[in-house]
Amino acid sequence: MDGNSGLYARIDALFGAFASGRQSFAEIAEALHTASLGVPEAEIAAMIAAAADRHRLPRALAAAFDGALMHTRDDPDARNETAEGRAGDGTSGETRRTARDSVDDALVNALVQPFKALRARRVQQNRPEDAGLDDALASFKRARSKRQLQTADLHAASADAIPDVPARDSRPPIIGRILRNRFLIEKELGHGGMGTVYRAVDVRKVEVDAAAPYVAIKLLNDEATRVMASLTQLEAEARLTRALAHPNIIAIYDFDRDGDYPFICMELLEGRTVADALAAEPGFAGGEAARQAVRGLLSGMAHAHGQGIAHADLKPANLWLTAGAGMLKILDFGSSLSTTQDDATGGRDALTPAYASPERLEGAPPSPRDDVYALGCLIHLMVNGRHPFNRQTATAARQAGLAPPPLPGLPAETAAAVQAALSFEGDRRPADAARLLAAFDR
Repeated sequence: MDGNSGLYARIDALFGAFASGRQSFAEIAEALHTASLGVPEAEIAAMIAAAADRHRLPRALAAAFDGALMHTRDDPDARNETAEGRAGDGTSGETRRTARDSVDDALVNALVQPFKALRARRVQQNRPEDAGLDDALASFKRARSKRQLQTADLHAASADAIPDVPARDSRPPIIGRILRNRFLIEKELGHGGMGTVYRAVDVRKVEVDAAAPYVAIKLLNDEATRVMASLTQLEAEARLTRALAHPNIIAIYDFDRDGDYPFICMELLEGRTVADALAAEPGFAGGEAARQAVRGLLSGMAHAHGQGIAHADLKPANLWLTAGAGMLKILDFGSSLSTTQDDATGGRDALTPAYASPERLEGAPPSPRDDVYALGCLIHLMVNGRHPFNRQTATAARQAGLAPPPLPGLPAETAAAVQAALSFEGDRRPADAARLLAAFDR
């Protein structure tokens, strides 16, 4: 072993990275495989056993690392086969397998969590604690299916490994955490001023081998969590949106909290926003996909208005086009208002000036007629690719005496309804999105 002192130190450092939570089981197993190429199996096994003897990791976990490494050496083609499979069309079975691997990886890391502080301080770990962790890991391994850590496809697990993303706030890192013993936070999808949206694995869906085990989790950032109005807004957004079950509105499943992490669980969408489509796809505006998106937008908002809900911040970035089918989904009812009861989400001041009606810009509370003004702007964008007032605010456009340009290709009655939607006087606009939809259906 003296001739491989460098490798010995490398293995010791890898186990230290695992124990401190900086890298996952799959990442360490992959690194072990790469570092030990050309070294006899018996010598590698002795190095791993020595790490266990010095209490760098429990014996059961050392055995799991050793088994995973030996499996990779015995069957090197498995790594290539998995890489080829991942380059294919991506079956639901592959999605389920990847989700299960992520959950298993998180569970192994969770089991060693209580022992990280001891190892980080290089304190000798007591044998009863070591034995207790060994028992827990052994139980975990027995409970798994034939897809054990020893026979896991390490290349795929490494490709889908949970990234080490630095925290944006003072709370512990969220990537790799399991919220409410159910949602494994796997990847950041995007963030804004108040919070961040992540892709997550729903462990319950994995347990029943569901074809689509992923969900989206919206978390408030640390600062917003300390503001009661932000918590109220998040809860009301979840409650109001969940009541709006409609194909053209994003589905909200639940509002919950796990310690310092209040969150919304919602459907995971793949695709792009209308803003992205308008910016990157020259043929989108005025095309059939855009016209279908307009109908979906009007249908979803007609449903919301029928339930007494005004969105209050409609804009291209809050409209999603799903991958494949291109179905439009309305996002982010975080500024919405129930017009039938005193139940605002707390976001009445949140608006996007280029799509806000004069009343909203002058401080009036949201109403369906304000959404109708925004819908008129969005219809212009999707039909002819331009904002009706070149992104000037409604008050500036009114002061300048501007009028929206004609819309080519629309029936006269439909074009007249869109023209009315852009009136600077609220009572001259259609009362709600259902009136606009009716004009498009004629």
